[in-house]
Amino acid sequence: MGIETKLLHMFQILAFSKFPNKGKLIQSYEELKKIYIDPLCADSILETINIVKNNLFYKEFELQNDSQFFSAIIKKVDDFLTIDELLKSLSEIKYSAAEKEALEQQLPRVKVLLNLDNDLRKEAGDFYEMYSKDFSELKEILFSEKIYYKNLEWFLKSNFSNLIPGSSSFFTDSLHSVFTCLLKNVYPAITNEDFNSLASIIKKNAKKKTAINHNMFFCEVPLKEKNLSTVAKVALQNNLEKYILPTNGFRH
Repeated sequence: MGIETKLLHMFQILAFSKFPNKGKLIQSYEELKKIYIDPLCADSILETINIVKNNLFYKEFELQNDSQFFSAIIKKVDDFLTIDELLKSLSEIKYSAAEKEALEQQLPRVKVLLNLDNDLRKEAGDFYEMYSKDFSELKEILFSEKIYYKNLEWFLKSNFSNLIPGSSSFFTDSLHSVFTCLLKNVYPAITNEDFNSLASIIKKNAKKKTAINHNMFFCEVPLKEKNLSTVAKVALQNNLEKYILPTNGFRH
């Protein structure tokens, strides 16, 4: 069950119950819901966390005991300075057991995702946005409650694998860190058969002789449907025409 669904369920309980401070609780509910919907806007992540933990609705319904609510805050982190703040907050803020669990589980995932994002921007250059769909999918997988074998297989077959041959060691290390993170958190534990299947995909990727091959990106959807920026389109026209198959209907 998602955060919004859980909050709505609790609000319905509130609406049909007789709380002495019902008006304040409804107001607190609206404030809390906005925090979960909107991106981080406070100057400090600690400020947001304190606002959440002091929220009347959050305390009344004991949401500090549900790690999913705190995880939703951590998932909003998009820079390393914020991660440092969160680590320091362990000695500054009194977290519940569930909130600490969320920190321990989600922070490593945030780190590997940010590292990959930074290295992907350097590696792909003007073509970074071509990988945005896969990157969004990867983010959903990393922050899902459970990671399955099919997610590991998807990652190895994703467009990220087309960047591996000839890539910098930094980018290759980032991909390895992401895969390791997925592997550590996969549920249930993979079987020997699964392991052999993954090893086969990895070996196949390693044998690729073509360098960065963006042609794969256009195999399923025509370029005109990708909504690329002008910069990306120009870069594609100037540098990658030799990679585009005529059957893909490349038009600009």
